Amino acid sequence: MRGHSKWVFGVSFSPDGQTLASGSADATVKLWNLANVGDKRPSDASNIKPESRLLRTFEGHADRVTQVSFSPDGKTLGSAGYDNSVKLSKVDGTLVATLLKGSSDSVTSVSFSPDGLLIASGSYDRKVKLWSRSGTLLKTLTGHRDSVMSVSFSPDGKVLASAGRDNRVILWNLDLDDLLVRGCDWVGDYLRTNPNVRSRDRRLCDGVVAKSH
Repeated sequence: MRGHSKWVFGVSFSPDGQTLASGSADATVKLWNLANVGDKRPSDASNIKPESRLLRTFEGHADRVTQVSFSPDGKTLGSAGYDNSVKLSKVDGTLVATLLKGSSDSVTSVSFSPDGLLIASGSYDRKVKLWSRSGTLLKTLTGHRDSVMSVSFSPDGKVLASAGRDNRVILWNLDLDDLLVRGCDWVGDYLRTNPNVRSRDRRLCDGVVAKSH
């Protein structure tokens, strides 16, 4: 599939396998039609012009596109770029939101959670960010000592993995129920014994029960 004028950095299949997205140093994202690719014999496939499979070109980024990722429902495409942004676009090319606009460093990676409600991004600024589908920043995760190069959700969406130039992979626990249990574990004694805590706040962790392991 030829059409990009510079290096291609990232590719992603749509959930139904009929479309491929590619991101390039030419600052574009391209969508390619893969329908019936597997049905073609080698002799037939050689007669298909690669350009004829090009469905659409997105030109919203101002610098190289490092990674592309389809949402689980296949209706939204995320793209990360050296223009310090993540862009969310409909597959028809309509821009939905721009994340990290005005960020201080290049964005290297983007990934949708399995339910499509969360978006994770990694950047040269050593940070991992969690976003809502609408583009609202929910959480910034810090822990890497060098650029974050890749992010990926676990199949159940409860863990996020990030890979960095600090030679480390970090697993982030996104199980909110578990985080609440741990939090109450840490502050339980403080809430019960500190005289400066208001009486109504002493019961904040009532009903939070640790899961059995």
